[in-house]
Amino acid sequence: MRKIVAALLTASIVLSAASAETLSLAARSASPKRLECYTGYSQEGETWQTHGVLADAALYYMNQRAADLSYQGACLFYLELSGSESLGLIVPRLEMYYVNNTPSEATAVSLAFGGTRYDLDVAREETTVGGRRAEKLTAYLNEEGLDMLRALQSADEVTVRLHGSQVYTTTLSRAESTQVKKRLENASLSASEDMLSELNALHMDSYGLWELSENAYRQQFGDFFPMTSLSLADETEGFKLDELGHDMPTFYKYFEEYTGISVDSIPMNDPKVYSLLTSPEALGVTPEQIDSQTGTFGIPEMGTNFVRGMLVEARPKNFSELIQISGLSHGTDVWTGNADELIRSGTCTIAEVIGCRDSIMLYLLRKGLEPKMAFDIMEAVRKGKVAKGGFKPGWEEAMREHEVPDWYIESCRKIKYMFPKAHAVAYLMSAIRLMWFKLYHPAEFYAVYFTVRGDDIDYEAAVGGAAVARAHMEAVKRRLKEEKNAKDEDVLVSLQLVNEMLSRGYAFLPIELGKSRGNKYIVEDGKVRLPFCALKGVGGTAAASLERATIDGQEYISVEELQQATGVTSAVLESLRTAGVLADLPESSQVSFF
Repeated sequence: MRKIVAALLTASIVLSAASAETLSLAARSASPKRLECYTGYSQEGETWQTHGVLADAALYYMNQRAADLSYQGACLFYLELSGSESLGLIVPRLEMYYVNNTPSEATAVSLAFGGTRYDLDVAREETTVGGRRAEKLTAYLNEEGLDMLRALQSADEVTVRLHGSQVYTTTLSRAESTQVKKRLENASLSASEDMLSELNALHMDSYGLWELSENAYRQQFGDFFPMTSLSLADETEGFKLDELGHDMPTFYKYFEEYTGISVDSIPMNDPKVYSLLTSPEALGVTPEQIDSQTGTFGIPEMGTNFVRGMLVEARPKNFSELIQISGLSHGTDVWTGNADELIRSGTCTIAEVIGCRDSIMLYLLRKGLEPKMAFDIMEAVRKGKVAKGGFKPGWEEAMREHEVPDWYIESCRKIKYMFPKAHAVAYLMSAIRLMWFKLYHPAEFYAVYFTVRGDDIDYEAAVGGAAVARAHMEAVKRRLKEEKNAKDEDVLVSLQLVNEMLSRGYAFLPIELGKSRGNKYIVEDGKVRLPFCALKGVGGTAAASLERATIDGQEYISVEELQQATGVTSAVLESLRTAGVLADLPESSQVSFF
């Protein structure tokens, strides 16, 4: 489990009005009577709500262990149904409880699994769990949200990220464990499955929520809207604004602090920066040294194996083509078996393939299709409806009549999900800024990167040099070939950055009392000083205490005195001792005369 402290700009949305102001409720069997057997059922007048048995059990368990959880943080989520007897309306919603000493103040939640990330807006309220402050987060689900939960049933693990004043990230796994968090993680996955079976038992093809006009929705639920991907109208009267939330503001804060350079001043068209997309040469290393044909390790959206492979194959040369890469990497069945084959065969270029959902409508408009049809085709393709059921009558004929090529039509048939261009642009601006710092301020780049994302750093590899780092990388790769493991994958990402930094001639400085910080990597004479938290077994609280007790030049005559001053455990001291941090200190303050 990781918690990344970040300033965050969360998602906001302006939804367009529906073409009709009447309720078009598709829910046919919204009677709550059949749901009364479930323990989570309650009713007030005409409104009712219910959730699965496991949700109550998990909440009870969370209440019992709230004190433990508030130290480490934990998140529970499950599906809940609410409805109105008079309207015949069923509203699916994802309920989430987050408990931690520091609230996230989340306004958006992301769930990632199966190679796809789903972003949801949430309504937040303060609550308590076991006497501890907690947050209750509610996301109203549309069709895509329910499809997401159905897909979740086959996922072995899911990453949950809460976006707010802080960013809270945890990976939930089905692996058996008696640990508190694992119990809650498994309960989250199972509780959603349990409730979905209840929802499916109602024998409804749709549930009414997305059929409400904007005015009707406001009357029922107020000003809060469902998922950002929800479209309530066929015709747009306003616009959609997406301001993406992640840990990038934290990167920006530290880069400005470490370099004195405003991120807004970073150019977007530096050729040397763009060269990193297809070669690490500008970093002063060879592909063999870092085991990569690109220089994009550590760059959001550009550093994964999947995207680096796309960069090598597509070879983007400008910002516009990078937008295509971002769209292709976030979509489902957009690149693999689709755009990659078209580019490889020479049928079209990276600039011509379908990259983002917006480009479909714009392309069809340029071809001369009627605007509403162009919009409808875009919506059907990006939601995967064409992949499931084909084009609606008349659509394909119209496309061929307007000379839309066969490869384009067939590409549309394969797509199951597409990324919006607004998201892609925001991500890429961040990526280019980070690549600029990586190229021109390398020591500061690595210091900032590990400060923000250094949970999995290998201390031995960092202080041991490039040869040790490469040996550790190969060991992790061998383990991953035998068995995929999320922890090893995170460790490999960290080792790739460590090896790259060392291969470029920049060094880590070991942990040292009086010089190392608790959690921040600091640049000293062009080298990066490791913090206390870089050691396994030294948590954030212990690291902060060690910094406070040593950073101002305080001196201690023994390990015993240091422990008294910091309050750290014997296990933490053992980690420091093993790393050689306490080599100059005797164990005890007692003096023997014999």
